[in-house]
Amino acid sequence: MFLFSVKCPVNDREKQWIEESMLWLADQFGSDTLCGAEVILPTPEYSPDPFRRSRDSVQKMMSRICEYMGIDPDRIQLEFYSEQDGILPANSPLLYGVPQTHSGTAGLYVPASSKSKRTRASEASKTRTGSRAIIAIEMSQLDNPSALMATLGHEAGHLVLDDKRVQRTREHYEHLTDLATVFLGMGVLTANAAFRVIKRYEGITASWKMSRQGYLSEPMYGYALASFAWMRGEEKTDWSEYLERNIWPYFRDSRKYLKKTQDTTLPIYARP
Repeated sequence: MFLFSVKCPVNDREKQWIEESMLWLADQFGSDTLCGAEVILPTPEYSPDPFRRSRDSVQKMMSRICEYMGIDPDRIQLEFYSEQDGILPANSPLLYGVPQTHSGTAGLYVPASSKSKRTRASEASKTRTGSRAIIAIEMSQLDNPSALMATLGHEAGHLVLDDKRVQRTREHYEHLTDLATVFLGMGVLTANAAFRVIKRYEGITASWKMSRQGYLSEPMYGYALASFAWMRGEEKTDWSEYLERNIWPYFRDSRKYLKKTQDTTLPIYARP
C-alpha cells in the first residue's frame, strides 16, 4: 500500500524521455564516464579563481569547465554579446549563421563546422578563429558567476554532442544538451541555474522577477539527477546538499520513487 503513495515528480512521457536519453548517453560516452564523473559543485574548490567582470576571468572559468567535461579548451573561442545593445561585437565571427534576435538567451553556440554565409567581418577574423567552435556569452551573465558557469557548461555541452554527430534538428536537442551536463557531472550547477529569482533595488524600492534558464524543467532536473545517482549506485549523495530549494524536493521525491518502486529501465552500473 505504501508503494502506491510514492509519486514520480515527472509525467510518463518525461520519465520515458529522460531514461531513454540517459541510456543513449551511456551508450555514447560509456558507463565508466558516468560512474567516474566528478560532480562539480558551486564551491570555491571548483571555481578557485577570483572572479572579475572581465574576459580573462570568463576565459579561466571556461578552461576549468572544459577540464571538468573532458574538452580541449583550445577548441573553443569565447565571445560576448549584449541583448540590451541589440548587437554583437562588430569584429566577431559570430555574426554569421546566427539569428539576429537573441531575446532571453544567456549564451549562443556556433559549431566549428558551420557553413553559413559569412559577413565581411567574420571573413576578416577567419584566420584567428580557425576551426574552433564559438561560445558567446550574454554580458548580463557576468553579474552572476554561478549562472555564468552553468551557461558555459550548457554551451560546452553542444560541442560534446557535436563530437557524437548529434544533429541540431534532432527532437528535444536543447533538452538533451542540458541532460548531457547532468551525465558529465555538471548537473548541480545547471539545475540550480534553471530558475532564479532576481532582486533589484532602486533606493528604498525593491523589485523582483523570475528568470528561466535552460530547457529542462525543475521536476525533470530532479528526476535526471536522481537517475544519475541511481545509475552510479549512489546510496548517499553528498552533492545533493548543494541543490537549490526549488530543485531539491523534486530530486528527493525522485530518489524515493526509484528506491521504493524500482520502476525504471535504467541499470545500476556501479554497486556501493
